[in-house]
Amino acid sequence: MGLAPAASAAYGTEPVGPAWVPDGGVHAVVAGGSTVYVGGSFTGGVAALDAGTGALKWRGSANADVRALALTSDGTRLLLGGAFTTVGGTTHRKLAAVNAATGAVDNTFKPAVGGTVRDIVVVGTTAYFGGQFTQHNGAAQGGLGAVSTTTGKRVTTFTASTNGQVYSLGTNGTRLFFGGKFTTVNGQPRNYLASATLSSDTVDAWAPPMACSGCNVIWDLTVDAARNRVYTAGRNAGGLYILDTNSSTPIYRLGGFNGDTQALTLAPDGRLYVGGHFVSVGGVTRMLVAEFDVSGTKPVLGPFSANFVTVWPGVWAMASSSSRLYVGGDFTQAGTQKKFPYFAMFPSGTAPADTTAPTVTATSPAGSTVPLSTSVTATFSEAVQGVSTSTFTLTPTGGTAVTATVAQGSGNTWTLDPAADLTAGTTYTARLTNGITDGYGNQLTETSWTFSTAAPAGDTTAPTVTGTSPTGDAVPVATSVTATFSEAVTGVSTSTFTLTPAGGTAVAASVTEGSGNTWTLDPAADLTAGTSYTARLTSAITDDGGNALAETSWTFTTTAATEGDTTAPMLTHHTPWAGAKGISRTVNITATFSEEVTNVTPETFLLTPTGGGPAVTAAVRYNTRSGKWVLDPSVTLAADTSYTVTITDGVTDVATPPNQFAGYSWSFTTGA
Repeated sequence: MGLAPAASAAYGTEPVGPAWVPDGGVHAVVAGGSTVYVGGSFTGGVAALDAGTGALKWRGSANADVRALALTSDGTRLLLGGAFTTVGGTTHRKLAAVNAATGAVDNTFKPAVGGTVRDIVVVGTTAYFGGQFTQHNGAAQGGLGAVSTTTGKRVTTFTASTNGQVYSLGTNGTRLFFGGKFTTVNGQPRNYLASATLSSDTVDAWAPPMACSGCNVIWDLTVDAARNRVYTAGRNAGGLYILDTNSSTPIYRLGGFNGDTQALTLAPDGRLYVGGHFVSVGGVTRMLVAEFDVSGTKPVLGPFSANFVTVWPGVWAMASSSSRLYVGGDFTQAGTQKKFPYFAMFPSGTAPADTTAPTVTATSPAGSTVPLSTSVTATFSEAVQGVSTSTFTLTPTGGTAVTATVAQGSGNTWTLDPAADLTAGTTYTARLTNGITDGYGNQLTETSWTFSTAAPAGDTTAPTVTGTSPTGDAVPVATSVTATFSEAVTGVSTSTFTLTPAGGTAVAASVTEGSGNTWTLDPAADLTAGTSYTARLTSAITDDGGNALAETSWTFTTTAATEGDTTAPMLTHHTPWAGAKGISRTVNITATFSEEVTNVTPETFLLTPTGGGPAVTAAVRYNTRSGKWVLDPSVTLAADTSYTVTITDGVTDVATPPNQFAGYSWSFTTGA
């Protein structure tokens, strides 16, 4: 249940407990007064710990995983839910009650549930529970149920039933919110999330849309009664999904987690902590737990960043108080001390409220010869909000701000992209205003910098070649040739950039421009093994001022053909990895082989939608620096879509005769 914002409760990133160490996963946590209760797959299944030190007060004796805990309204009894069938040696099927102070089992409290209980919430004298079952207490009811907190008898007026599993519950006192893996409630369509009004025990009309097409599980939810919100954590790109409790219209969906989000807790200061099996959020390292300022419409990533070992399956349970953040899961270490397996207690007070304003740590471009088709970037010292076309502007001297878009890139870098080329020979001022703040409201000090675009005429400096590849005498036969120039150039073509074998004629090839003044010559066929080649750039290549390049050439030799080799090449590494989710829609696919290979083309190294359809149009090239083959899609991939990478047996090594690659394929899923 959500809590209204209260006194600051910022948490330090080094755990201070517990003094008692569980011997298995912690999958449920609830804090109450001077005690924190944990449930899980450790010996005994449930334990009570000192809320400050984590010293053991008592340990129970459930015979299987405890996945849910809740205190009764008076705090005297602790309700357990899970996969167990006995507690204290007595039969208790998936639900039980114990004395909160002593752990003594109440053997008069005997509900019987047909499957694992995953969550419990208490409202008054009623305990609502959800899980993986189709019946309880002799009645057919899917995923949901309610019993008296004192007797354990079924509350027959609560009849909400789902066609799947319920993993999480939350309440604002008048309504029950529940999420999981279901598509109907009492026969009414719902997208894994629904609510019921408790006074009438009726299913509400509240029916938010799915967070994304592949977001088909809600692992956890918490209710923020003060802000009339529900926060959910889920599978795939579901990330953090924020919903209005009064309407079915979503407030915001934050993707960018590189793994599932599985646990939530709303701290007393109103900040939201998200746990799961991710290690980054939007490219920023956040291992298993991330903090967010949710005071605005868009959640802003906070500074909390702790170390954990064993990423998957990660964090499953969290709770918070004014003095501690409690984190439970299947990790094996927490903090830089490499201690605290399965459960960690992070203290408050060691990380006071942030009063440090963000600063700008890097800007671009700079100088007096900036290309006209440039973008402008600013990197901040921490995550910021309020960056827009009104707070990040670019203005020519004596003019008005240029029309542009502003978007967040990786890390804390933001990019201003002008809608049209800038004017030649003009000085521009980029400005960041104090409307930009961090998650704590600390304002950026207004920052500006200037640069000038290249003059339209008067340039008398000839371009030079600053980098070439490949070089040496063991170059793969399936190589491309690159040249990097000191400035932007024109006139680079198959007649001015050539590759010729010793004693032969120029090879057939294509020539294309890459990034950063680099041009690539890509031979139409593999080069001949054991042959010396000369790459040549002629003086017909010029800069924008017409200054000619001095003719430049370099040589390299391809690897000699091998004979007697009967070992087939193998794939030793590839990216993205198999089963990866949330992958960038502009990703390049890479493959590394155990030896030099040939015949790697768009026909033998291809990318197709997993569900069927034509191969994605792409360029295939060899990166001589990294030794990797790269498949570069010509289009942006579809969002939230599974793609399959296939490398066929048309790929061979360079032996005589050649050995065929066995063929291999794997799949990954794009993000939003």
